[in-house]
Amino acid sequence: MNAFTDNFIAKDYYDLSLEIENAISNQTDIQTKSKDAGLLRSAISRYYYATFLSLREEFKKVPNLQSKIKNNSTDHGNIIREMKRLPTGLYYLAGFLDDLRSERNNSDYKLPSIYNVNPTKVNMANRKALEILNNLQTIIQSL
Repeated sequence: MNAFTDNFIAKDYYDLSLEIENAISNQTDIQTKSKDAGLLRSAISRYYYATFLSLREEFKKVPNLQSKIKNNSTDHGNIIREMKRLPTGLYYLAGFLDDLRSERNNSDYKLPSIYNVNPTKVNMANRKALEILNNLQTIIQSL
């Protein structure tokens, strides 16, 4: 995937998520539910960060987007807001990033009694992250 050519940390996050997802889906002898839930939560979080970091680094390269990047927690919302300016055919990607962020927040902060993580949610996070990453250059050119 060429979306990661300049961003090894993001690629590592994505690869780790994929490894976790594959390990859980191929597992026949589940040792503990809490361990699996922790791994699934980690995978969702890493899929989001792989996507977010890739977008943030690309935003930094574009003169009219550089001012949106502050290298702090406001970058998460700023990037989503900028992506909501995408043309109609790409606008759905802003929704995907917003969904990924929401799932990441749920995975990181909500207790299991409130937020139930499962392999389907991880797979959905993977598909959304991949869709954004595969369209990274088109996104940047469209903003």
